[in-house]
Amino acid sequence: MISGSKSSDATTKLHYVYDAWNRLTAVYADSEGELSDLIAEYKYDGANHRVSKTLADETGTEYYYNQQWQLLEERTLTSDPEPLTSVSQYVWSASYIDAPVVRFHDGNADGNLDDAGDSVRHCTWDANQNVTTTITDVTGGSITTQHVAYDAYGKATEYNGGWTTNLGAPAEDGPLYCGYWFDLETGSDLARNRYYSVVLAAWFSRDPITYEAGDPNLYRYCGNSPVVYVDPSGTNYWDYVTKLNGGHIYKAVGGAAGGLLQLATWITPDVNIQAGAQTGLIFFPDTCEIGLYSIKMGVVKALNPNAGPPKVAWEGGLQLGLNASVEVAAFTGPGTASAASFAGIFYTGQASGGSGVGIGVSGYKGVPGKNGAYWYGGTVGVTYGPLPISVGTVAWAYQLITSVDLDDGHGWFLDKVGYCQCLELILAM
Repeated sequence: MISGSKSSDATTKLHYVYDAWNRLTAVYADSEGELSDLIAEYKYDGANHRVSKTLADETGTEYYYNQQWQLLEERTLTSDPEPLTSVSQYVWSASYIDAPVVRFHDGNADGNLDDAGDSVRHCTWDANQNVTTTITDVTGGSITTQHVAYDAYGKATEYNGGWTTNLGAPAEDGPLYCGYWFDLETGSDLARNRYYSVVLAAWFSRDPITYEAGDPNLYRYCGNSPVVYVDPSGTNYWDYVTKLNGGHIYKAVGGAAGGLLQLATWITPDVNIQAGAQTGLIFFPDTCEIGLYSIKMGVVKALNPNAGPPKVAWEGGLQLGLNASVEVAAFTGPGTASAASFAGIFYTGQASGGSGVGIGVSGYKGVPGKNGAYWYGGTVGVTYGPLPISVGTVAWAYQLITSVDLDDGHGWFLDKVGYCQCLELILAM
């Protein structure tokens, strides 16, 4: 978007200028459809962090972040010989990447909060991560409470502490809608990689990851479901479940088949032991790999509600069967998930069986990986054999036999174009 309404004032038109990486670098006022006075300029580092903002009056702000791209400190500067005028520092909740807990504002940048004009601001937020209430304790002054209400797409209206006075649009920068950073000069929200317009209910620029986000409309906000999803990265609203880690969601889908063995005890009919071996073939669309796995299964404990008294003959001895299942999983956390990362031990809560043909359903959570990354998933399977109904906890050991990269060396067409690149184009149509 190169021009459009100011997000906080639909009657004011602004013009937008971008760099070669599609990052907003300047905003200008409008004069009869042409660029007029400069409103603000923005600068970025190599990791796409916005590191500074300079307004038309030459007042500047510098921004400093942690590794999760959370703002830790903002410094306000002027062109005077003593340029640093104020410092604000932020503490964020561990529950969500963009949930502010408290802001410490040093109004004269002297390194403490003991002077008039210094303040401590506490924030609360709702289930959609919108900042809804701020309580500001000013040193040597009063404690002020303000509430913020939003429409579905994020237009904010402030009210006094008693909800009796409409204060209008927000009057300063800071985290607001979904915890995104609100810029007063444009009325827009910055969600890390790009800016969001609450008036247009759309992004200013195309999605930096293009069609990988799974939406053919590269400007659409959260699939037009703003009360369901958030997009803290500004790239892919499906990734909102990884907001704590700031990572990508990696998918896996495939199937497994093999044999199943059950040993039921005579003495304790409520307990049986199961073991099995399967072969699984799993496809990883994000890394364009297929992995072949050897899968071993063992029941830690299984309860058999249909066991009956010990005199039931089929409760003793061995029972054999065959099992086939469809598996779907997702990886959340930092780093890249691949066929190799899927190998390991998974623990599932399982319900299955019925003699003859039965249907089993299970869900699993993989053991923690690096930096708290996990595979989550579930299976749906069909079992054939005289197995009683059972529920229990099962351990599955996946061992990678081999993997194949579908974009590397598998025929002329795939070498030239790439299987997964073709898949992306088909899904984007």
